[in-house]
Amino acid sequence: MLETIRSIKEKIAEEFRRQFERDQKYLYLHELLQCFEKSEKEKEKGVLLDTNEVIDGILTEEILSRYGNFERNKLVISDLKVEGKTVAFHADLWGNGFSAEVKTPTFIYPKEKLPVEGEIYEDLSAFDIPKHYILQARAQAYILKRQNPDWKHFLVVKTTTKVFVPVQNRVRFKKVWIVGEVQPLSDQEWNLLVEFYKQKKTPLWSWECRYCPFKDSCKDGEAEEDFSDKELVEIKELYTKYLLLKEALENVERQLKRTLSGRSVFLNSKEIGYVTRLKASYDWERIKEIIPPEELLEFFQPDWRKYPRLEEKLKEKGFKPEEFKTLKEVKVFKL
Repeated sequence: MLETIRSIKEKIAEEFRRQFERDQKYLYLHELLQCFEKSEKEKEKGVLLDTNEVIDGILTEEILSRYGNFERNKLVISDLKVEGKTVAFHADLWGNGFSAEVKTPTFIYPKEKLPVEGEIYEDLSAFDIPKHYILQARAQAYILKRQNPDWKHFLVVKTTTKVFVPVQNRVRFKKVWIVGEVQPLSDQEWNLLVEFYKQKKTPLWSWECRYCPFKDSCKDGEAEEDFSDKELVEIKELYTKYLLLKEALENVERQLKRTLSGRSVFLNSKEIGYVTRLKASYDWERIKEIIPPEELLEFFQPDWRKYPRLEEKLKEKGFKPEEFKTLKEVKVFKL
C-alpha cells in the first residue's frame, strides 16, 4: 500500500508539471511575485513540489470545474511586456465573463469578529487572507480587465476557519469556502511590482526563504533565516497551545454568561458578571453651541475604521491622500 501511494503521488506531481509546462518566451506572473533567485533555480532544476499541497489544490479545482463547467488552467496572455517578454499566467478556473484563482490553505483566521457558522462566506476582508494571495489575484485582475473592463475575477479559498455556532453557543473550527471578487491593481501598483522585479531583489516577502526548497543552496546573503528550525518548532507548538487555550477560555466565558443570566456575584471580594456601572454620554450638539470647534478638537480622536472614507473625501475634493499621511513601520505583538 505504501508503494502504491508513493506511485500515485509521483503521477500527480508529473501531471501537475505537464499542465503547467512553461514556454520560455513568456514571463509568468508568479515570477514577478516571488523571489527572483527562486525563479532562476526553478528554471535550472525544475519546480520542486510539495505533492500533498498540490493534491488539495488539484482536487478542489477538479470538483469546481466538473460541476461548474469551467475550463481549468487556461493560459492568459497579456498585452504587457517586461524586459522584452510578454507577461502571462494560468487562470485556475475560466468561465463565461469571469475567472477565479483557487487557494487551499490549511487555516485562515477571522480578522476580528467571529463569523456565524456557515458553508460559504462572501467577504474576503473579514478574514486574514495572506497578502500574497490577494496580490496575485489583484495582479491577475489587472491583466484581465485591461483586455475586458467588464471581466470579473474572483479569489476562491477553501480552508478551515474559526466560527461561532449559535445552536451550541460555542466556537469551533469548520471547513468553509471564502469567495469574493477582487479589485485590480492600479497602474501605479503594477509599475511598482515591475520595478521591484527589475531590481532582482530577493525576496519580496520576508517569509519566502523559510519555505523555499532551494534555501540551503541560495547564494544571496540577504536570504537568511530569522529563526532556527528549533525556534520555529517551538513557536508553532506554543501558538497552537495558545489557540486551544483561547478557545477553551471563550467557551468557559460563554458558560459563565449563560449561568449568570444577567446577574452578578461577589467572589474573593470582587464583583463579576453583569456589573452595573455608570456610563456618561454628552450632548455634543449643545456643547458645540458653547465651545467653538477649534477648542473642541482636543476632545476628539479620529476613528481609524473610517480612514478609507476619509481618503475618499480627500479625493472628492481633488487631493491625493498620500499628501496628508505618513507611513511608519512599527512593531506590535499580535496573535
